Amino acid sequence: MQRKFTLFVAAAMASGIAGWSYAEDAVTPDRNMDHMKMKAMDKVPSLPAGFVQKNLNEEKDIRSELGTLAEDAMTKSDLDGVLNNLVDQDRDRTKKRDDKDTTKLDGRIAQLQKAWKDKYGAEFDIDAEKAYTGMFAQIIQGEVSDPAVAVKNWPLAACDMKGMNPKMMQRDTDGETKKEEAKEMFGGDVNLDKGRNVALVHVAASHGLPALTVSMIHELPDQWRIDVPNDRTGEKIYQDLLTHLTYLGENPDKWPADVQDGYRAVTHHVLMALYGVPVDAADMMNKAAGKMMNRGK
Repeated sequence: MQRKFTLFVAAAMASGIAGWSYAEDAVTPDRNMDHMKMKAMDKVPSLPAGFVQKNLNEEKDIRSELGTLAEDAMTKSDLDGVLNNLVDQDRDRTKKRDDKDTTKLDGRIAQLQKAWKDKYGAEFDIDAEKAYTGMFAQIIQGEVSDPAVAVKNWPLAACDMKGMNPKMMQRDTDGETKKEEAKEMFGGDVNLDKGRNVALVHVAASHGLPALTVSMIHELPDQWRIDVPNDRTGEKIYQDLLTHLTYLGENPDKWPADVQDGYRAVTHHVLMALYGVPVDAADMMNKAAGKMMNRGK
């Protein structure tokens, strides 16, 4: 039974992440099985120990923050704007970049802006309520119940890449330290005090990209921010964002026909860049699935 289960999971992984198209309202018959397998792979996360689930009625603001991030990433000379979407601790750390030159990134963004307008007939301007529906992004809300435990389990691994480089799915490298130690080492407030509102956004596998878990914290006075591992630097985020936007710019023929789906694809790539998930993550997962199948024979 265990062997059959392993083979099933591997087969689902191997065939369920192929293709760019993301259809929310309908799936073409020839892709229906792959679509079903893709959705079967997606495991919606739950809040870890140290947190309690709670309905905060903050879905609209959380989706709005995702839209702000994507728009900042598509704006020239605004890498600091992208980094402003991170939590206090990450924001302070990543902005201390040695090289602030964004010439290459700005050039790529300019190309994407033109290509976007040529294809969709409009500027890149997201309506978060239309773009980030429940099929694309599921939101789990709650609050900190035990700060000492919470800091050990936050943020969650963004991408479940079993069989890949362990560093890719490593959580915060400081996760087992106390809050004050984390603040001293990485700068900025951790903001995981008791009662602090948090959220997880599960981005579904789509566009040939793997499912992601985005960890978010509510900061005062009223702003949702994204929490990334403490080994993410401004330089790393710059390079990963350039890589993902370059991929988009070099493959305009693969952009979805529907503009809302286009917004979803760009947002998916930008979130992957924040967390350091490579462009070819789906291919790497497929290869890992193939190895699982071979071991199960």
